[in-house]
Amino acid sequence: MKNLYSLETIITAKQASPTEIYEATYKIPFAEFIQTEDDINKFTNHLISLLKEIPPNEEKLLFCFLQTSLNYLKDFYNKANHNLQTLGLLAAFLINDASYDEPLYDQFIKETLQKAYLSKHQTTRKFYKEFLELRDENSGKVIEKHFWKIVENYHPPIY
Repeated sequence: MKNLYSLETIITAKQASPTEIYEATYKIPFAEFIQTEDDINKFTNHLISLLKEIPPNEEKLLFCFLQTSLNYLKDFYNKANHNLQTLGLLAAFLINDASYDEPLYDQFIKETLQKAYLSKHQTTRKFYKEFLELRDENSGKVIEKHFWKIVENYHPPIY
């Protein structure tokens, strides 16, 4: 396995990734919506509600991806980058690059959870395990497709 850069390094390198149409939406911070486990549940449901129709199996897959990713961001990542751009990069990292043994997403999550204390971050571990059970070779493309629909319809939740 090749030596990895941190997610922060990759985000910095990909600052120009979003199209101009989504630039403003992509950068809207959502740290205030993912401060607790309950907040993450509400925010995940809000994001999924932005999709008009989604098959139940894809909804469950997307739910587990969002729960894993949002918990990961909350617990291990700088709040300044809690935005759709970071979430979009995590979605893009689900698609395996032939130069790595496994997708970058899995490498980030596994490496981070291995460094964390075993008794902590149980929610991230739980949803990541569920996500792995649901996932197949098409999951990355399915999640990326739904992610862009979320970006198109995104507005911050009103609670």
